[in-house]
Amino acid sequence: MFITQRAIPLIMLALLGGTVAWAHELQVATALAPTWKETGPVTKKKQSEASSGSWQPQAQPAPKED
Repeated sequence: MFITQRAIPLIMLALLGGTVAWAHELQVATALAPTWKETGPVTKKKQSEASSGSWQPQAQPAPKED
């Protein structure tokens, strides 16, 4: 009986720890997911430009200094 009294809280504690670890992992994965910028509907011009291979990446603006 003593073993059962000690085993039940340990099992419950282990389950709680596993749940917390899983939730933390899920939260980290969500935080690292890329965020997408809405650019509006795809027009025929955008579609043909993307499929023709003429698209070139644009330079990023330099960071502003204070």
